[in-house]
This record gives sequence, structure tokens and C-alpha cells, in this order.
Amino acid sequence: MNRVRLLVARIALVLAVAGCDTATIDSWDCDVTITVDGRTASGSGSGSTREEAEGAALAVACPKLGLTGERLSACKAGRHLGLGSSVETDWDCKGRS
Repeated sequence: MNRVRLLVARIALVLAVAGCDTATIDSWDCDVTITVDGRTASGSGSGSTREEAEGAALAVACPKLGLTGERLSACKAGRHLGLGSSVETDWDCKGRS
């Protein structure tokens, strides 16, 4: 029983520290490399939230893939591109204080 309590206490401590770290983040920078059906493109973006930075990076990378219409819109929104599409995405995001 003591092991369980110790494990729960450790998890709570890790979550508390992680919460403190993200509370001090003022802006985000994200780099994305996305591969669609064998074509690869990269983009970078910044934003006040991680989601904004990811969206900005996708807005740079997706047009480089030669996508058009709904597939381009889906790529920029981070949505699935449709049946038959092979998609791999690699993110590197960092928060800044």
C-alpha cells in the first residue's frame, strides 16, 4: 500500500511541476516536417499558444506539397487528407517565457 501512495505522490508532483512550467510560457515556436504520399515539406511558425504555432507551421508547409482544394485546406487544418493518403508528421515545438 505504501508503494501505491508513493507512486501517486510522485505522479502528483510531476503533474504539478509540469503545470507550473506551462503556466509561464508566453509564446510558442513550432517546426513541422510533413510527408504526404512520398512528398516532404517543412515549415516553421510562432504563436501565443501551441495550437497557433502549429497552425502557422502547417500554413507554411502544406502549400509546398502541391496540394490543392480540400486536401490543402485539410492539411492546413491538421485534418485527415482522405482515403488513400499516406501522411507522416514530425513536430518540434518549444515554449518561450
